[in-house]
Amino acid sequence: MLWVVTEFVRDHCHKLLSGNHNHFLRSHRHVQDCDVAQVQSLRSVGVKKVMDHLLDKSESYAAMGHTIKDLLNRLDFLRSILEDGSMGDTGFIKGFTCCMFTYTTETEFDTHWLKAIETFG
Repeated sequence: MLWVVTEFVRDHCHKLLSGNHNHFLRSHRHVQDCDVAQVQSLRSVGVKKVMDHLLDKSESYAAMGHTIKDLLNRLDFLRSILEDGSMGDTGFIKGFTCCMFTYTTETEFDTHWLKAIETFG
């Protein structure tokens, strides 16, 4: 079906959104990369209430620039890219994380590092 504009009416048939609610408009919401990195690092050390931390940092929901659903959608998208294998190998990431943060002695680290190199190339 083809739509043809025959008339332009400047008046709206509904109230426009007030200025203090602009942050709810889809075109005004954007999850910044620094927020994603901060959430991922906080989650990796076991912090659960990361949205509260972001809210404290930005002082209001309007200043934050996104909703919690936007943030969760972005994290799910990034996780799906990693699991899909198109941007990284989750097995390698898990092995690398295990080597870097689990083993305390140099010998244990070397053993598991060589094993990871043999496995992932």
